[in-house]
Amino acid sequence: MGEQGIRAGFSGIAARSELTGVRRVGVRVDFTGRNLRRTAYLDEEMAGTLRRIMDQLEADIKRIGVTGYLGSCEFRDRPELYPLTADYSMGARDGGLRVWVDGYQEMFEGKSPADLSAMLLRALMSI
Repeated sequence: MGEQGIRAGFSGIAARSELTGVRRVGVRVDFTGRNLRRTAYLDEEMAGTLRRIMDQLEADIKRIGVTGYLGSCEFRDRPELYPLTADYSMGARDGGLRVWVDGYQEMFEGKSPADLSAMLLRALMSI
């Protein structure tokens, strides 16, 4: 649960085209709260890309440490490609993962980029 009482849900989804019969899988990410509902859909390729970015960010945090926010240049340089973005904060508090979905951001204290990567993987494996 985030700072504002917002919950983030990760669900594996699958759909089959009636025309081609091709099955596609992905992840649905829902932010829900008292007066909030934001959803992002990530196809399997995008979920994999986000996992790689989060894994690299985790390695960078361990390698160089961080004070303030550390994120991926990929999100800054190409924001239109990503329905979900995240960075990591380490400051006066315990640190945490800041995640954006559809223009809304939420801080998840005590969570790391590795946690987001693992949640995406679990959602994909649940299909």
